[in-house]
Amino acid sequence: HSEAVKVLNQGEILQVANLTVMAVGGAACIDNPKVFNPFRSEDFLDAIESWEQAGKPHIDLLVTHEAPHCVEVPGNPGLARIFGINDEPGDRNLTKLCQTVLTEHSIQINGHHHKFWENTLCGFNHMTLPVAQDGYGILDTETRRITRHVT
Repeated sequence: HSEAVKVLNQGEILQVANLTVMAVGGAACIDNPKVFNPFRSEDFLDAIESWEQAGKPHIDLLVTHEAPHCVEVPGNPGLARIFGINDEPGDRNLTKLCQTVLTEHSIQINGHHHKFWENTLCGFNHMTLPVAQDGYGILDTETRRITRHVT
């Protein structure tokens, strides 16, 4: 890994510029299908414990693979209609993590649902990002605003 790339462990908290960042992820690697690091819903509860052990710092940015259950990504049928799996969009334990560690000034970003979606339904700023070839977001660390870019 280069100096510009940092792999974060589940629930790790890192200072990046003037932001305190926490990451909880997990997904298949597109470049190498044999690599799979799935998140477990329990990882979000473990992240709460890590945050508490770190002294409950203010989290500016929470980066996850999945979306919190409370954000209600529109037009997403969940896995049930796609794969026949009994699933609903978002994760309830991730919602609990967000409601525990984030404030109204925090930002939570995720992918997973592969479409741009922003809201504040859960009491914090949320953005779901699309797949990379469809767009990306750039976070201004001073204003803490994410600018959407569609490719």
